[in-house]
Amino acid sequence: MLRLARHGGSQLFGDGDTVVRSGNWWGNDTVWRMCLDLNKILEYGRPDGTVADTPDPDRRHIVIVDGVIAGQRNGPMNPDPLPARLLACGTTPAAVDAAATYLFGFDPDRVPVVRQAFACRSLPLAHGDWRDIEIVSDHDPWRGGLGSLPVEAVLRAEAHFAWRGHVEHQPPPAVPR
Repeated sequence: MLRLARHGGSQLFGDGDTVVRSGNWWGNDTVWRMCLDLNKILEYGRPDGTVADTPDPDRRHIVIVDGVIAGQRNGPMNPDPLPARLLACGTTPAAVDAAATYLFGFDPDRVPVVRQAFACRSLPLAHGDWRDIEIVSDHDPWRGGLGSLPVEAVLRAEAHFAWRGHVEHQPPPAVPR
């Protein structure tokens, strides 16, 4: 029944891979807010369901991004494979998100979940600026402060069609002569 309904819905309303509908567009403010809420629960949530004012100093977690074969274009439901050979990890979700975002060729300031993670003041998820994140890598161009890594050295993942033109690194402004 579900397959039949999906097929009929795609025929009537268009396929989510080619038509902007539901939440698959760059201006949707729902998913990034939910992700930040989940990260705040992970960082500040207590076993009794309440939220602490400060993170639990005894709670530790590791964030891992498996980008060995990453996805691009029509992800996350129907991505095209991108052999990126990237494995990222860290202890701060916002920092790992910022690093992966930058290394895949997107501007962390233009990706709401990353930008807002560094901007939130109530129950903060990150401290400082994403550009100050220190990258340790076996790939020479990807070593050092994230903000100082050359944009030319990053992967060139293609954004979902409904995000294209909204999240990529922008060329520096032209200098008047």
